[in-house]
Amino acid sequence: MNKMMVHLPLGSEHRWGERIRVDLPVDVLEEGRVEAGGHLKNLSLSGALLQSGVDLRLHALIGVRIAGNSSAGSYVIKARVSRKPTQCVGIEWCEFAPPVVKDLLRLPPGRYSP
Repeated sequence: MNKMMVHLPLGSEHRWGERIRVDLPVDVLEEGRVEAGGHLKNLSLSGALLQSGVDLRLHALIGVRIAGNSSAGSYVIKARVSRKPTQCVGIEWCEFAPPVVKDLLRLPPGRYSP
């Protein structure tokens, strides 16, 4: 799987921190159960753009499970659906700058592998 990371300009986005383009596989959880697989398409300290096969409600509370490497297990980050553009949803982390997100953003482009 290609884990491409590219730095994008902020433009008119209102994000805390730089947005990084990623192709990161995740599981989307609602009410504690896996609803669907998905991919984070970009990532920032305040949220992400999520592509998933499930139709998520605006303002829904979800969990985003990111697989770690074999020794690290996986991480679930709580988030709210903040916007619904065309085929993806914008999500905002419930906790600003979750540790796993900070760790991912510190890596050089293309260095993350689950």
